[in-house]
Amino acid sequence: ADAPAVATRDALRDASAEKIALEDRLATSVSALAKLRLDLTEARAHSVRTQEEAAATLTQKHDAEVDARSVELATRADTAREAENAANAAANIIKVERDGFKRKLADAESSRKTLENDKFDLLRMLKSLESEKSDVEHQLRLATEQQMAMQVSSASRNLSETAAAAATLSEAVVAREAAE
Repeated sequence: ADAPAVATRDALRDASAEKIALEDRLATSVSALAKLRLDLTEARAHSVRTQEEAAATLTQKHDAEVDARSVELATRADTAREAENAANAAANIIKVERDGFKRKLADAESSRKTLENDKFDLLRMLKSLESEKSDVEHQLRLATEQQMAMQVSSASRNLSETAAAAATLSEAVVAREAAE
């Protein structure tokens, strides 16, 4: 009964370690996602500032530079969006894995409780059997004592009868000797 309990305890420990690792990975992904969102916000804010400054101060000569910068910022924003989508996908995968490990952990806990209940049932059955054994031993002791008492009584009766027969025989021998 100890081996399944040890195996269940080991499985619980392993599942708990896996859960912690997954939660760490989730926290890292969430942190990366937050940084990417901040970068996206900064890129958008930078893009807006750059466009406003360019519109106020640029001449036609600088329009080509502004267009190039807008393309670069749009590319950065697209890259940031793609990274955010990838981080969200990774976070979803980690959540699915975490939920799977939570189910495994719950199953292992359920198995452990079942084994514990079985152990208590077996202990109760063992106590019941020990009690029945004690009752049977007591009844056997009483029966043995009763049988011994009956044998002693029978032997005492036989001894009394033998003594009476010996006394009668002794009297008959004395009477015969006296008659001779």
